[in-house]
Amino acid sequence: MFDGVVPLDLTAVTLNELEVVGAVGSPGTYPLAAELVASKRVDLLPIVSQIIPITEVIDLFSSDAHTEAGRKVVVRLAEE
Repeated sequence: MFDGVVPLDLTAVTLNELEVVGAVGSPGTYPLAAELVASKRVDLLPIVSQIIPITEVIDLFSSDAHTEAGRKVVVRLAEE
């Protein structure tokens, strides 16, 4: 977590129409989340920006990778 108060530029938040959301991971929630995805009761594809083979992971960390399009990436470990 954070050590003390974290400064936040609310002008930038307002001018860029950003949404600030807090979240905390709780122990024991990951198995349930994995079960929901595996059972197809939750579809994660709408939030996935890219699906890439593992051979392209290094390219993901290039200077252009820190864009909105590269934030939620699924890495395939093997060809399907």
